[in-house]
Amino acid sequence: MSKVAVRGYTQRLEKKEGYRSFRRYDTSLRHNRVLVFDTETTTDQYQNFKIGYFQIYQDGVIQHDGLFHDPTTLNEREIKILEAYSRNHNLNLYRLDEFIDNVFYPEVFELKTLCNGYNLAFDISRIAKRSGDSRERNRGGFTLTLSKDPFKPPVIIRKLGYSNSFKFTTTKQNKGESYFSGYFLDTQRLAEVLLQSNHISLERAGEKLNTPVQKMKEVKHGKVTEKYIEYLVKDVETTQAVYKALVKELDVYQIHIPITKIFSSASIGKHALSQLGVKPFLEMNPEFPDSAIGNMMTSYFGGRTECKIRKEPTKVNVLDFTSMYPTVTMEMNLWKYIIAESLEIQDITEETREFISKLKLSDLQKQDTWKKLVVMVKIQPDNDNLPVRMDYKGNNTGFNVGINYLSSNSEMWYSLPDVIGSYLLAGKAPKIKEAVKFIPKEVQKGLRKSRILGVDIDPSKDNIVQVLVEERQKIKERSKKTDKNDPEFQHLSSRAQAIKILVNALSYGIFIELNPEDRKSEFQVYGLENFVTKENRFEKSGKYFHPLLAVMITSGARLFLTMAEAKLKELGAIHAYMDTDSVFVPPDKAQELAKFFQALNPN
Repeated sequence: MSKVAVRGYTQRLEKKEGYRSFRRYDTSLRHNRVLVFDTETTTDQYQNFKIGYFQIYQDGVIQHDGLFHDPTTLNEREIKILEAYSRNHNLNLYRLDEFIDNVFYPEVFELKTLCNGYNLAFDISRIAKRSGDSRERNRGGFTLTLSKDPFKPPVIIRKLGYSNSFKFTTTKQNKGESYFSGYFLDTQRLAEVLLQSNHISLERAGEKLNTPVQKMKEVKHGKVTEKYIEYLVKDVETTQAVYKALVKELDVYQIHIPITKIFSSASIGKHALSQLGVKPFLEMNPEFPDSAIGNMMTSYFGGRTECKIRKEPTKVNVLDFTSMYPTVTMEMNLWKYIIAESLEIQDITEETREFISKLKLSDLQKQDTWKKLVVMVKIQPDNDNLPVRMDYKGNNTGFNVGINYLSSNSEMWYSLPDVIGSYLLAGKAPKIKEAVKFIPKEVQKGLRKSRILGVDIDPSKDNIVQVLVEERQKIKERSKKTDKNDPEFQHLSSRAQAIKILVNALSYGIFIELNPEDRKSEFQVYGLENFVTKENRFEKSGKYFHPLLAVMITSGARLFLTMAEAKLKELGAIHAYMDTDSVFVPPDKAQELAKFFQALNPN
């Protein structure tokens, strides 16, 4: 007998507090004054700071720049080269502690200047005097002390998904109403989000953005030479150029989001909804049953990935579903759930049993069918083909999700798309014990019209995902008729990329955002069973947490892949591999399979 795992929904044991809305803006949207700096270090495992360079800009015009160094990590020859370079280029030369006390803190803390760097966490850690583990609410982060002066607060850096958050600590002088957390920007992370390129280097970012300044190449690291100093200076200039270009890219969105609050594309999506006046599900439905949310969470599995043909050379064609999650969002008409005043739960058990018993694969080619699939189903698994989360390796290294045959003495909740998927693959309908659908009631009050990405959006009438997908298609057509050397071509490319990023951000991740706390605590768990635990970390729901949407979007995507598998089976073939939004199929079946899905093209 194997054990399977399911997700759950957690709630504090104490009485629920009223939903606390987020401040719309908690910092400046853009910054007129910027300090950008970079450091070079020793090449050993310690990577100790050696030299650095900074520039300060006001309204895009450089006001002050200079070199700074740690004399203890430089030899006499290197110090002389550094001094000569600063004289010849009319640059101020500071010791590290002078830079921190006379430049960094006066600018970044007192004048509230934006602190900008490429891989900023590394550079701040290099100029710190000491580091330690952060405590209490900042547990899991690092506290970096930069100055001996107790009036100059240390900097806390915490991991936040793929990003880092930065802020000054509270001190006797920096607290209460006058507390200032600082403005910090890791331009590398901003580039990763806006250019959709993970771990993008400064060199590559400059190339992609065609910045007027580019990073120097082929420089020997470790020893301070005139060329090495020029390399450092060029890095700072390139970082600032990339930053300016990314600000222009961000402006294309026309979304009021502080540049220092972009931790992922989801950040942009959440601010877009906020700009349109869309209120979160938990705020609009404070009395929605925790047990119902728990049932939804048990049916959440994410994307489908599997390999059918292993260690055997196989010719395939790769078929990608264009914008899979946005497509599912449109097919299921999920926007009305996002803007709903409330959700009503309705029992449709008999209706669902009859629906599945009469369902044919061809019915799923009809867009009207998909609008009926926002249903949760309780089943008694009996050799049914379903998503399962379990320790497949059996060595306690972790849980993975697979699609396989499942039998269970316990009743389990699944989404209707997954139940249909089992019906298509196993050839029999699961034993349905209960089925409920969710009916959006009324439209939220306070929705606001707004112009986003050059498109006027009325959220009470327009499905923003659909509107933007259609706009992107128009842009693609215009781009085909525009010369690549025409400045208009770059503008169109930027808009198309921005639309893609925003549409994807509005079509999944923000609805399943859960932020685990750093320590164990006591809380209630709702799932297949309800219980209290003290041995786990409480998961705080994100602002736009809406598990029904997360479950439906991901299970809808899995159903697309299951339809492909079922159609291939009908054609006497199997897929070699599939992953989230793509399927590897025999070349002679590719065209027919692609044609099979054309009826579901939402454009």
